[in-house]
Amino acid sequence: MTGRLRGKTMLNDIKQLRTAKGWSQDYLSFRLGCSRQHVVNIEKGKHDPSLELAMQIARLFRRPVEAIFHPLEKALRSCEEAVAESAAAIEETCTH
Repeated sequence: MTGRLRGKTMLNDIKQLRTAKGWSQDYLSFRLGCSRQHVVNIEKGKHDPSLELAMQIARLFRRPVEAIFHPLEKALRSCEEAVAESAAAIEETCTH
């Protein structure tokens, strides 16, 4: 695992969902009852939210928790699969 990802367990779509609604981090933190810095750290993947906060976020955005939060292992597997598919396509192109 790369140094940038070490210690992280979840990726999330909070920033995309927040900006799609035109909400600032301050506004989201107000709605969630937490600090703006906590929202920043969750968006950046520096901290995983508590289960209670994750459920509150899901309710706020009217989405299931699993539609917002993604296990890092699953994301890495998806990237590895995409790289393998690209490498196979390149190899096929080069051999023809």
